[in-house]
Amino acid sequence: MSRVHEVQGNVTCEVCGNSRDQCFEVLLGGESHIFDSFECAMDALTPKCAYCGCTFVGDGVHLGDVLYCSYHCANDHSIHEYETHVIMNEQAHF
Repeated sequence: MSRVHEVQGNVTCEVCGNSRDQCFEVLLGGESHIFDSFECAMDALTPKCAYCGCTFVGDGVHLGDVLYCSYHCANDHSIHEYETHVIMNEQAHF
């Protein structure tokens, strides 16, 4: 769980580099992050799909420790990993 705190003094958003008096701090997993807008906070803290790389807000699809934005990406990534494994085995010469 995270907590949001207003930050006093001269601080800079870690995403866009803006220095504003309205920056805020987000504590997440013991780490401190400084942002000047919720847009920057979401850009930095939302998960990214393991297959297509898009950021998404919501539950996503968990397969083990891997997170995908949709079932489509999870399926495509699984097929891609399987095909890569088969190709690597076919190219190996023992």
